[in-house]
Amino acid sequence: MTEPSTRTTSADADTAMAAFLDRFWDPAKKYFYTYSDRQIHPEHAVGPEDGLYTDFWWEAQLWDVVMDAYERTRGSAYRKLIDDVYDGFAACYPTFLNDYNDDMGWWAQGSARAYELTGSQHYLDRARTVLDSVLAYCDDTYGGGIWWRRSVQDQKNVATNAPAAITATKVYVATGDVRYLDQAQALYSWVKTALQSAGPVYDRIESPSGTLVKTDYTYNPGNYLGAASALYKATGDSTYLSDAIGAADWAVANLAKGGTLPFEGTGDGGGFKPILVRHLDRLARDHGQVQYLGFLQHNAEQAWNHRRTSDDLIGPDWSVPAPGPLQSLSAGAGASILQIAG
Repeated sequence: MTEPSTRTTSADADTAMAAFLDRFWDPAKKYFYTYSDRQIHPEHAVGPEDGLYTDFWWEAQLWDVVMDAYERTRGSAYRKLIDDVYDGFAACYPTFLNDYNDDMGWWAQGSARAYELTGSQHYLDRARTVLDSVLAYCDDTYGGGIWWRRSVQDQKNVATNAPAAITATKVYVATGDVRYLDQAQALYSWVKTALQSAGPVYDRIESPSGTLVKTDYTYNPGNYLGAASALYKATGDSTYLSDAIGAADWAVANLAKGGTLPFEGTGDGGGFKPILVRHLDRLARDHGQVQYLGFLQHNAEQAWNHRRTSDDLIGPDWSVPAPGPLQSLSAGAGASILQIAG
């Protein structure tokens, strides 16, 4: 595992987060802009005001970046921003409903995390309500699992099912309702059986063919090991910890290039890396698996060293200088690794 030559600092993390918020956060709208130039781009013209602001799942990921910063600093400004991001999203999407169960699932998981960080009951209530809505799309086709979409049953994937398992575990811990633990364990077992094999965590099963699509994305092992870690913490069953370590080891050995997590494109792919990073950090800090801390710090160093020095924004490829204009999801991913490892 690659060890960092120089460490990023808390001051670097402060600078990275300040630069990200300065360019992308609109305090009046309480919403993040999609692009650093604050213009509508046809390649991603979705979200409020024809894509001037980020879409449904991007905003959920950027909410997690804010929570990363709050968890690192416990600063009052970030505490307020947790509420502001939520309120701004709710103003645009008051029902929190979407055709895509993974999109909704990210808001359920984020709400459960916001409850853990703030103790505000309305976040737990939102997590539970949205999760219940997502769980309604679970059936026995292909042995179990939640469908990706509501309008058409075209695939079951990691990105829908593992985050739902994480959220269900968190809701169980918060409420003591064992039905959520049962659901979390069933979803996790399905992902392990249907989409995981001796290391790699495959992306999805397509319907109606039943084809297993083995595409490697960094967030798939991230979501899987996150679910395993959460279940280990909730149950004490060491099988879950072994599963988490196995997935983490495979991801670090096989997805990183020279110790640095890969460029996964712009658009949605720009937000995949921090999901793995966040769960690796939890595995290290909550469960004593400190062997991953050097890897995380190396990636923070790479991201920071390749920032755009004119404005301290980080691009989607942590091994080369940041291009422009930048998308908020990619820039948020770079800010996130600094919060987590910095």
